[in-house]
Amino acid sequence: MRNRREPDWAVWHAPAVFTLMSGGREKLLKQIRALRRLVSEAKGPLRLDFSSTSKLHSGAMLLFSAELRRLFKHFPAVAHSIRCNVSKVPKVQQVFKQIGLLKLLRRSSWIQPTDSDVVHWKFTHGNKVEGVKFEEVLGELTSKIEDQVQTELYEGFIEAMNNVLHHAYIGIRQDGLNVRDDNEWWMFSQQKDDKITVVFCDLGLGIPTTLPVKKEALWKRLVSLNLTSDADVIEHALEDSVTRTRKEERGKGLKQLVDVVSQTAIGEVAIFSNRGALFYKVGGVIKKQNYSDSIFGTLIHWTIPVLRTNGVSAS
Repeated sequence: MRNRREPDWAVWHAPAVFTLMSGGREKLLKQIRALRRLVSEAKGPLRLDFSSTSKLHSGAMLLFSAELRRLFKHFPAVAHSIRCNVSKVPKVQQVFKQIGLLKLLRRSSWIQPTDSDVVHWKFTHGNKVEGVKFEEVLGELTSKIEDQVQTELYEGFIEAMNNVLHHAYIGIRQDGLNVRDDNEWWMFSQQKDDKITVVFCDLGLGIPTTLPVKKEALWKRLVSLNLTSDADVIEHALEDSVTRTRKEERGKGLKQLVDVVSQTAIGEVAIFSNRGALFYKVGGVIKKQNYSDSIFGTLIHWTIPVLRTNGVSAS
């Protein structure tokens, strides 16, 4: 009897480190582009190889998780044929189990999340404004955040969802897939040591792409001042939001995303959008950065101190 020929597997290799910061960002985004191509052009089964992955940063991990779930949604037949090799690092395995990636990839594993900086990872997603998702992803962590900070964070969360609903998906994402997306967003939370991290992302057009459409007068001014880099656009979108809010005497736009930081002594916010990033803490912008590669979307990363048992924020 003739042996049935084994299928030829295409293999995608995950980076060793998942990060959006310089030093690993380029490698991660290159591999995400490769993954899009392999899935969209698949002619056979695909294997995702995470065996060399050793370190995960929350923002990059959320972006990858969102990208993978989006691909599975648009290419369900390919998704069904995907298999994976897990990381050799137990902590990475725990994170994949905790946030549901092993289940998504239909990979069984005996490992259970037990490490203190893994068991508090929470994940949720949606496609509309749903305040109940805030409690779903933060859960018991809300008791470890000052009341005013919790209020500001909730309002920032709602504003981020509103931005997705009204701005992020006004056109087709320029990542080569040429597919129409829903108004989807994804969110992580994590407690590690004396800090809580909350990360929110969408895979829409990004602030630098939507601002010229939504705020034409501001865009013309930025062009006249030669301030058209992605980081410049994010910064001036924030400044415009602050100015407009003062005139209207109500919270709105990007300002709402950074207001939570003003309530803490050591909180920080990072806003990544396409090829730019803005890093903000109490007192204002501390750094802006332009990169060579685009994340094709927007990611907001809050870092907030937890309350000590005496009700005082850790510092």
